[in-house]
Amino acid sequence: MILIEPQRRSGFISGGYRYNARVFEHLAPEHGRKVTATPAELPAVVARIRRDEPGTCIIVDGLFAELGPKPLPADAVALLHMVPSRTDWWEEPPRVIATSAATASAIAGVSRSTAVVPPGLDQCFDLERLPAKQGDAPKVVCVGTISPGKDQVRLVRLLESIPEPWRLTLIGSFDPANEDVAGLRRYSERLPIELAGPKPIEDVAKCFASSDLLISLSRSESFGMAVAEAAAAGLPVLALATGEIDRFVVDGRNGWLLPPDAEDQAIRSRLQDLLAKPAKLEAAKAARSRPAMASWQEVAHSFSQACAVSGDLQ
Repeated sequence: MILIEPQRRSGFISGGYRYNARVFEHLAPEHGRKVTATPAELPAVVARIRRDEPGTCIIVDGLFAELGPKPLPADAVALLHMVPSRTDWWEEPPRVIATSAATASAIAGVSRSTAVVPPGLDQCFDLERLPAKQGDAPKVVCVGTISPGKDQVRLVRLLESIPEPWRLTLIGSFDPANEDVAGLRRYSERLPIELAGPKPIEDVAKCFASSDLLISLSRSESFGMAVAEAAAAGLPVLALATGEIDRFVVDGRNGWLLPPDAEDQAIRSRLQDLLAKPAKLEAAKAARSRPAMASWQEVAHSFSQACAVSGDLQ
């Protein structure tokens, strides 16, 4: 099988790209490989593979539906990390591999067939938590590509209205020309905010082990990898209940959930309460429970099986 994914900026990391990389790291080279293409090149790349390697299962990353004006190729399996925002993303009912049940449910009315293959869990998130030091400022972390969809600017704006001490680390890839990034840099000049950029997953796990709270204000998560990994690491979570986040966070036990349309005042009130009462965060840390997630080796096996079921891979 061959996965075609969009070219990306050097050093850019996202949940979708990490999923793709992990799956194909665990497949033998003769069983699968990745190639890259621009949206304009995609039809020709699919046609060339069909010609040169007949019978190969071709998987196309659904991100192409966001980057180009054309629908995804009809003769390939669509790998959807999220529901495409366009309504014309398919030429005919597609075969789909979805990385979350939420995505699969949302496209059920248009797909010819759908296999759900959720992300796996890296072993590095099994690190022991570091004990909190008396008097330290609560350490808050947010993980995700810096973008309006992840709403880091909203988080910082809410934190600005909460008296310190607190510290915020923003982990995630960003485009230096992005307006949100420029705004966050201005905030960091006067607030205890670190714009850390992308980090290897092992460094993310170490950050989780020494932090007090992960916050996700994304209104449209499909799965919620950062939240699942935080739950595995025993890091309490405050999140909007989107995607499958409620699979990993039990409200009031190992974290706190708010509705996706929660207003600023509700989020600010909960956040201020948590930062002012470290005992609540400590109790949530003690409630650590590893989520039921497969290893990446198991995910790669399930992914391979999903391609075989599609009828393209014999």
